[in-house]
Amino acid sequence: MDMAQKKSLMGALPDTRLLMNYGATEARRAVYMDLNEHPERLTSIGKPLDGVSIKILDEENQEIESSPSRVGRIAICGGNCMAGYWRAPDLTEETMVAGGILTNDLGYIDEEGFIFLMGRANDMINIGGEKVSPFEIEDAILSFGGISECACIAIEDKNGILGEAPMAFIVPSEGEISTEELRDYLLKRLEGYKVPATYEAIKELPKNYMGKIDRQRLKKIADGGIS
Repeated sequence: MDMAQKKSLMGALPDTRLLMNYGATEARRAVYMDLNEHPERLTSIGKPLDGVSIKILDEENQEIESSPSRVGRIAICGGNCMAGYWRAPDLTEETMVAGGILTNDLGYIDEEGFIFLMGRANDMINIGGEKVSPFEIEDAILSFGGISECACIAIEDKNGILGEAPMAFIVPSEGEISTEELRDYLLKRLEGYKVPATYEAIKELPKNYMGKIDRQRLKKIADGGIS
């Protein structure tokens, strides 16, 4: 859920336990967040359940002390994890890491044990060596107003300097969105290099069978391969 949706739901149901959960097919639900109990941590996915631990791993699958500036792959460990893939020992060995399930999600754990999801490893935008989560940009765009959905992807930096640059697909809720006004708005809320230089209005975002944004299809749209 994006920030606007969370705040809207909390405002409508202030005395209700609103539980957001995180997990994987191979590890069931592992992390919970009660939104109304922790309004100061709305960007977090919460803390692990009893009997479950979350580890942050580097590229060599070694556990690291993570932080907002040092993120890694999330591993879910506990009795909720699968025993392995049926008749797929190589895939099992690749996935069962550090005593648990290695996900493709990037994140970090703060000093109070709250876990923050920064995006999928293959969705991160590498801007001049800085790894930027599309989630951060999308939350800022949605706070502009007049936009029902948005998604950011990495495209080639047209100036040939930074390697990649963010591009934003936006779904206006009504009328048209001034990209100049949106860009000025974002420059006050994000570091300059995180602000998309390219915007494209779209009727709806492509989704996969699980209802998640299909970023690979958006990249094909950006490349002009499909519409």
